[in-house]
Amino acid sequence: MIAEIQDPFVGEALNRKIDYQLKKIESGVARELYNSSGDSLINMYRNMSLVAGLNDRVKSPYIEFILSSPIGEDLPDEKFSEIAKEYLERMGYGDSCYTIIKNDDKDHRHVHILATTIDLNGLWISDSYSKGRSGKIMRELELKHGLEVMEKGKSSRNKTLGESQYRQYFFDTALHKALRSHNAKERVKDLLGQSETFKTINPDMTKAYTNAEWKIILGEDTYENMLDMLSKGKFFNPLLKDELLSVMDRLRQECDNVKEFRDRLEKEGYYMRLVSDKGKSHYVYGIPDRGFYLKDTALPESYRFGKLLFAGKQMTADEQKHYLYNQIFAVLNGSSSYEDFKDRLAEHNINLIEHVNGKGIYGISFALTNVDTPEIFKSSDVSRRLTYQNIQDFFQKEQNPEQGKEQERATPIDPVIVCYASNPHEWEKDLIYMYPVAMSMALDNGSGKHRKGDEDLPDNKKKKKRNKGLSY
Repeated sequence: MIAEIQDPFVGEALNRKIDYQLKKIESGVARELYNSSGDSLINMYRNMSLVAGLNDRVKSPYIEFILSSPIGEDLPDEKFSEIAKEYLERMGYGDSCYTIIKNDDKDHRHVHILATTIDLNGLWISDSYSKGRSGKIMRELELKHGLEVMEKGKSSRNKTLGESQYRQYFFDTALHKALRSHNAKERVKDLLGQSETFKTINPDMTKAYTNAEWKIILGEDTYENMLDMLSKGKFFNPLLKDELLSVMDRLRQECDNVKEFRDRLEKEGYYMRLVSDKGKSHYVYGIPDRGFYLKDTALPESYRFGKLLFAGKQMTADEQKHYLYNQIFAVLNGSSSYEDFKDRLAEHNINLIEHVNGKGIYGISFALTNVDTPEIFKSSDVSRRLTYQNIQDFFQKEQNPEQGKEQERATPIDPVIVCYASNPHEWEKDLIYMYPVAMSMALDNGSGKHRKGDEDLPDNKKKKKRNKGLSY
């Protein structure tokens, strides 16, 4: 079993974490195993705040532990709870206020422990050498309770021990998935039959083995052939996607906005970019050291562009500008008149603000209406193609009777993205009109695509390839 210790945090983060677990419980993939106050999880923010208030000198009075069992080791709730409580006791948190919640939505069962860093006497619980002590305590608990003894985890970049340990069983999980596949099982059996070491060892296939153990069991040649077959068959894809979602779920609880979320993902070795192509935007997420990338449409809706919100409906100013940039062009090209344009913008939660003087309307601005702190952008700050005069010219050309009743619809006002693909000089020229969004974007006219079958193990790294379109 692997124990992950997160950095201490403040009350706002505790509230988010409790809300997140309550939603998991409501969806049926989690349950509270134990509560030190004898209360329910919904009341734990109040209970833990009371204990934290016993020592106001502690700036971050809360902490989270995550205990994960390896794939294939499914402990009863009572045993998981017993181990978690004993682990907390030996780590010095036995007299804190805490709750234990078990999550069942991943292949590896795990519990989240939310606890105070202050005990019931108001004393701060020291976290000195906590990670070293944690590993030693967990090895002893594994022996005591007859659990599978895990080797000391080695993190990849900044990944957590739990995530790194989970990766050690990728080959085993993918192999068993292939054995259940109608199209792949015969090929897998043929490769197993070609391995003399496999036939000699005759491993118990009901048990889970690490990647390193499978390399010994199969022999290096058969292992590489099996790895290639599993990769081409995309049997690693669900595992990599599951790992990515697990990390995203964890970080989303701790972040306040998209920028912080993206920075935290990249700090832990993952990938997130906002890509614009042909006037449409989407996020691309990935695990670079596996050559694994996917669009946001392959993930839950809450991680898609325009849907990724934090603490209610928060978007940074840059995110709001980019969102407006794409939506306004799409609405404009579908509108029949200026009044229709304003009505359609309102339907898309965009407010068009007209600036008027004695001579009439001299300019316009845009703002989102469905975010907590909307920013107001002058039309020229979003794009110079969206000034009031340019929009009026667009509709006048369309409605000018001198051009004939059978005239085709006026040439659409396209986002600058379309022009940049064929005119890099225009990109440089227009940077000032997209500041600050454009300053963080890079023009990419390349046709390279990410290979979808590159989901093999760590020692087979793939070259990074650039996304199509514009990204930042």
